[in-house]
Amino acid sequence: MMRKLIAPVEIGIVFLLAMLRIWFHEPEKTCFGYLAAAIVLAGWIMRKETFESLGLKNWVFASLGALIFVGKSISGKHLLGYAGTGRIVLFLVAYFGWALFQQLVMNAFFAKRFKECGSSDQKTAFWTGAIFAAFHFPNPVLMPLTFVGGAALSYIFLRMKSKNLYLLAFAQVLAAAIVFYAIPASMHHNFRVGPGFYTRTPPKH
Repeated sequence: MMRKLIAPVEIGIVFLLAMLRIWFHEPEKTCFGYLAAAIVLAGWIMRKETFESLGLKNWVFASLGALIFVGKSISGKHLLGYAGTGRIVLFLVAYFGWALFQQLVMNAFFAKRFKECGSSDQKTAFWTGAIFAAFHFPNPVLMPLTFVGGAALSYIFLRMKSKNLYLLAFAQVLAAAIVFYAIPASMHHNFRVGPGFYTRTPPKH
């Protein structure tokens, strides 16, 4: 009963903090992201979640994904300096860590909290996809794709008997690579969201 009351509060606060982090890039605003992460982690600890229950069966792969995510955060912009096959390979490797992080937040946090609120699998998948799309506002290419893709992957996660975020992250990487290279950068703005969509001129790929 207590979780059913706490879950919607967690959803609302983490969503708000994440949106503030997306729309405010100044260094002093990074506290929004840290606060959101602290709430998510506190919720997992309180519920005694394990790597397996979160969908991260193999902690070695989880650690590798985290390492790649950190590396992308620090030097991801240098990917634009590569071309051809090398750039595609680097994109796939670097994006996997980011995709795994997104799937962890969207499914191991948001989807699970919606389920605690009493939502069905279908409604949970819908709202998880809606939140994923909101995080990609105002990108006209990513918003519909992340809504449909986010909802589909969330539904798959909920129906999995043995949760596996690695498979979902891999599916997201493949879909992202197709979109990134098949659609002109002038349309998807190199996946920029928030104010970066308006202020950064997308280079050609």
